[in-house]
Amino acid sequence: MGSIAVSDVGSRKLLLLTSSKKGPDSSSRLSSPNADTTAAFDQVILRSIEGTPSTLRLSSIPLPGLDEFSSIGGTEQKDEETLQALLLAVPRAVDGPKLVYGSMAVPASIQQSVPMSLHGLLRVAFSDDLFLLPITAVKSAGRQSALEQVLQSPSLCSVSLPRPVDATRLPHVGPKALDTSTDRRLMIHSAVDALKLGTMSSRCVEAGLLLLNDYLDESHEISQTMEGKGNPRTGDYWHGIMHRREPDAGNASYWFRRVGHHPAMEELAVSLMTWMRELQCSSQQIELAQQTVIKSGSWDPDAMIQLSTSALRSPGSNTESTCRIVQFLEMLNLLSWTLAS
Repeated sequence: MGSIAVSDVGSRKLLLLTSSKKGPDSSSRLSSPNADTTAAFDQVILRSIEGTPSTLRLSSIPLPGLDEFSSIGGTEQKDEETLQALLLAVPRAVDGPKLVYGSMAVPASIQQSVPMSLHGLLRVAFSDDLFLLPITAVKSAGRQSALEQVLQSPSLCSVSLPRPVDATRLPHVGPKALDTSTDRRLMIHSAVDALKLGTMSSRCVEAGLLLLNDYLDESHEISQTMEGKGNPRTGDYWHGIMHRREPDAGNASYWFRRVGHHPAMEELAVSLMTWMRELQCSSQQIELAQQTVIKSGSWDPDAMIQLSTSALRSPGSNTESTCRIVQFLEMLNLLSWTLAS
């Protein structure tokens, strides 16, 4: 276990436990926050975690009297300024589990249209994001609380720092899976089942959430069962996205021809630039999106296939980052449309 940094503000404590597994401890003492700062996270324990966490464990923390703390958290964030920003972003007057992302990704209008129970499944949390759980929930879980429980909780409150979207944390253009130790497939199925949607909507939402989490094969299994069904053909739309990411440009073109015009594309064409500006995308990213996927005010699925093909050929480029952002917004938009229909 690494060093402990404590900041006392009156009767409030902010305790930071840092890991020394990666080398000499380089943690710095947190600056004493003011009273307004501490009001939202009175008596919080922070513990760093290795890699993307599957659990937040308390058993190895040599601290007596956990009752004096109101919450337990986890983050691998070492930068003091960013850590303070994460803590400041913790929603006030929210007693349940909280997740604070280090950068933006989900536009506010889309997040508001998606049930809170799905918020933790719209994007993958990384180890330097901030997780907070009420100490009562941790104690009831026997001094160990699985991250799956946090992400599945219908009361999960997630927010993001107002920083530019980080495209490297979004779903890949191609089939490469995100490096996460948490298997989210069962979580996705359970969360969708709990919504009690109609059969078609339920399958479409699950196929979409699987694609958002890079489970291409599992999403494909579902979209295949919806071939040619529905009006509009939302299942075929997800099917086309899957083949575009496979990558199989020819097959993707075939499915988008079968989809034809989909009403979700209207909202995408109207809102894409607004969403990209909200996420603080660069001028180069916005310009590339304007020049490619939006034609005469309409969404162009064929142009998106071409952009994806180019992105796969130039990893790390502006083309790839733009494609990942646009693709993510396209999937979020289709998911939001399905839930509202």
